[in-house]
Amino acid sequence: EKKGAEGKKKGKKESLKQKKASVPKPPTPEPSIELTMSEEMIQKVIDDEEKIEKWNAYLDMVDDEVLQGLERAVECSLTLFMEEMNPDFQRAPLFEVTLELQNTDIVFVPSMIIDLEDPYCFYCVINGLLEDIVHMAIRVPRVSYSRSSLTYMDNILMSSDLNSMKNRILEQVKSTSTKAVEYLTLFEEYNYLWLDDRKLYLKQFLLYGHALSSEEELMEGKVNEEGVPLLKETPPKLLQFKIQIDEYENLYKELSTIENFMTFDRWLRVDNQPFKQALLNTVCKWGNMFKQHLVDFVINSLRELADFIEEADKG
Repeated sequence: EKKGAEGKKKGKKESLKQKKASVPKPPTPEPSIELTMSEEMIQKVIDDEEKIEKWNAYLDMVDDEVLQGLERAVECSLTLFMEEMNPDFQRAPLFEVTLELQNTDIVFVPSMIIDLEDPYCFYCVINGLLEDIVHMAIRVPRVSYSRSSLTYMDNILMSSDLNSMKNRILEQVKSTSTKAVEYLTLFEEYNYLWLDDRKLYLKQFLLYGHALSSEEELMEGKVNEEGVPLLKETPPKLLQFKIQIDEYENLYKELSTIENFMTFDRWLRVDNQPFKQALLNTVCKWGNMFKQHLVDFVINSLRELADFIEEADKG
């Protein structure tokens, strides 16, 4: 019995030891390191002019390295523009603008006309990109204390080499923009399509068989001393309608050959499709105007004939 009681006591003790062992102990906190410096030590560093000069010299050296790195970054970006805009290099176009017919004007989007007061013209957009490249330097804080009155961007703006690169890029933009604007002269002969009043043209055609010249417009509605109109009304024949309709159908075929894209100096591509589609739609409106008049004329004639036959049957 004694042995049994002792065994039970031992078992209880062992189980208690196991429970204590299973409970995790909290981690021992590491000793904190106090990063403090006495006023006396700070004063010693400040008073040591030799160390301050060496430290400032080191900061100036690092400052030079940072400035050189930023200048190389700006130069690399500007070089990319210059290479991609070089007409002698055979690459895909770098930029694209669209040609559109807006109201009564042919316009580029964005505008290729150089207007420094228009921030959305193509020239100002490119100039803005170049300025953004240079302005990235202002994001980097100055390392040197002795040069803190200037930012890195200020130094870069004073670089004659970088300014020369930027100016060469903008001169290329001006040159290519001029070529693109001159390209619009090819379409001046078609401006009557969107400038002339179609209703007025049809009215004159139905009265006189053709569109009136500026001199004939002055004579319209006037009579001579004998009371005879200065401008005699000569309604068009069916053949004249056919000539007009054929003219616009042939014009439609001609304008369909306009290139969808036009490239200038290999780096600027003009998308002609919006303008081309608008122009073709305008030609269709002119041709359909004459066709619709003939359709209406035939329908009205048949209606009058039907009414006449109906009246004749009643009589």
